[in-house]
Amino acid sequence: MESYELDLPSNTDKAEAATDIIVSEGRRNLGMGFCTIRLYLNSEVCSAAEAGKPMHTTVHFAAKSATWTYLFIPRRESRFESDQMELIDANDTVHFVALTQDTEYEGACRTSSKMPIPMRNSYKCKLRLVSYDKNKRKVTLLSNVQPPILGEYMDVPKGTIHKIYYY
Repeated sequence: MESYELDLPSNTDKAEAATDIIVSEGRRNLGMGFCTIRLYLNSEVCSAAEAGKPMHTTVHFAAKSATWTYLFIPRRESRFESDQMELIDANDTVHFVALTQDTEYEGACRTSSKMPIPMRNSYKCKLRLVSYDKNKRKVTLLSNVQPPILGEYMDVPKGTIHKIYYY
């Protein structure tokens, strides 16, 4: 596993985690922290503290984001076409592009989030796969579509997490 380093004070008032934290030369050993922050007490830092104006540095950590992709495979021949189906979020926090027919799996449909989603331990979205019948009535095909899990499928493009559902 990689470990990371951040040297402070930085050249700016704010240290950006995405650019200022670098991969350390050695590998992270068991029990070592994820990131080492080194504080250098140079004469400038000491003089500022003695003058009653200590230096401040803010480190911002942003959550990594990923595009969510879903593949929906029917258990038996589906009576719904992809243009009749939609993945919706009841809480309106995540939005998806229109479902399309998958070229690899006959009858399967595919969609992805319109924008990358910041990774979290839990999400406030409540996803459902729905379809509309000929009379435009909404039919719920899957009522509890879970967010994809990072690393569940390893053969996806970088910046993408994937989930497969059968309905």
